[in-house]
Amino acid sequence: MKTHPSSTVATICHKTSFIVSLTKSDGTSVSEHDQKANILWIAFKERLGSSEFTNMAQDFNTLLTQHDLEQLDLNFSQEEIDLVIKFLPNSHAPRPDGFNGLFIKKNVGVLLRMISSDCSMTSATSTET
Repeated sequence: MKTHPSSTVATICHKTSFIVSLTKSDGTSVSEHDQKANILWIAFKERLGSSEFTNMAQDFNTLLTQHDLEQLDLNFSQEEIDLVIKFLPNSHAPRPDGFNGLFIKKNVGVLLRMISSDCSMTSATSTET
């Protein structure tokens, strides 16, 4: 198959930015690569491990709010479980096991019994140890 000659030519534009010169603290200008690298290395070494923290621009106490997290320890109610199952999309699997929403809705009774028995067995083994 013959291709058009213009399609074989790839043009890539690369933007290159160079630091042409650096000015030292005494006012002299440096343009050699090794000298510029040395200036940057010295500036880095001087800043490493030093902190010039003066104040915070934001008051984080006003941004962060306290939440009552005790409700996270509560068991799911039957209403919450029913709502989640009701709004599952029929054609999508919520997990990689392949069971889609329609399968879960049709077999909710069996699945809930399996889950509750697993939970009760887990809680029984955790109290025995």
